[in-house]
Amino acid sequence: MNRPPPSQARRPAGAGAAEFLLAAIPLLLAGMGIVEFAQWFFVRQAVSLALLQAARAGSTQHASPQAIASAFEEALLPLHPAPSRQQSRLRLQRQMAGAGAALGGQPWLLEVRSPLPAAFQDFAAAGLRIPGAAGLSAIDNDYQAEQYERHRARGWPQGRGPVSGLTIFQANTLVLHLVYPYKPMAPGLGGLLRLLPASGQGYAGRVLAAGYLPMRQEIQLTMQSHPVLWPMETREPQAPPSAAACQGMWCPSAAAAPVWAGTPGGGPDQGADTPVSSWLPEPPAQPAAPSAPDPGPVHEDAQPGLPGADDLACGISLCCPAG
Repeated sequence: MNRPPPSQARRPAGAGAAEFLLAAIPLLLAGMGIVEFAQWFFVRQAVSLALLQAARAGSTQHASPQAIASAFEEALLPLHPAPSRQQSRLRLQRQMAGAGAALGGQPWLLEVRSPLPAAFQDFAAAGLRIPGAAGLSAIDNDYQAEQYERHRARGWPQGRGPVSGLTIFQANTLVLHLVYPYKPMAPGLGGLLRLLPASGQGYAGRVLAAGYLPMRQEIQLTMQSHPVLWPMETREPQAPPSAAACQGMWCPSAAAAPVWAGTPGGGPDQGADTPVSSWLPEPPAQPAAPSAPDPGPVHEDAQPGLPGADDLACGISLCCPAG
């Protein structure tokens, strides 16, 4: 009886399908990873441009939270393309409602980290006529070099205020910090993100716990108008048409979406997001030692104590904090 050679032996049924699956699954996962990374990169670029638009609006409109929030949301519309602008707004509202429902009514965190209230204690100027800001503290944005020299003549070391420890140049700098939740496209990736240990109990931790990926960005721009210390009640936008469609960076919630205070003189702690009202006066900083030499005028773009202090282009470009 003649037997077929081993090369011609019949293969078990289903062996070809199993081999195809073994080869196809890694390729499918790689393809999904490429698509996910491309989508993440596109969203990050769009969010970066939206943050830049928000900072521009704030720098030219007296650091108004309303102007910052409106400009940020308006610049996010390209992420929700539709035949008409109204439909894009509706899609944005639906996305905000979904993220807000998963994150306690706060679809993202956008905070003003400079100027802080202590800067207004040092540099508040009287007689500034600012529409809608009657009776509010404001910092003079004009003739900053002359103001700096007057502060040095008063005996302030390096022109730094005794309460804030900042110069007039730093007090006229707008710093915005953003944590934007990115929703993964790949199925199952959100569940994996929920398993990751949160770096803190603040907003970024809630983002991971909800299955989103937190995008952290920070931008620093020189003010082009007089900064105003806006009261807390003006920082909450009007209630949206739907209670679930939270809008603005200070969305109505049980905690009124508090602003998280940064640390003057050093970068904010990314891991410890302790809710502290950034509009409360801070304790006076220790004055510099009398024997310390005065290096002279501080350049407007080189601003120690603010994010991106070592990057001279940080005044006009996006600055991403480490970590």
